[in-house]
Amino acid sequence: MTPQMIEALLRDPEFRMKFLELLDRDPAFREEVRRKLLTDELLALPERVERLEIP
Repeated sequence: MTPQMIEALLRDPEFRMKFLELLDRDPAFREEVRRKLLTDELLALPERVERLEIP
């Protein structure tokens, strides 16, 4: 896929709606996107905060 094709998809409101619907419907897809977008540090943050909680 060329950069121009990607740009065209990103500007297409129908594509954006379908992408967001897929994120809502498919937990596995949502997790895959999350791992692509977030750094390992951000993904590890909830666990790190949990360890810091004072009982």
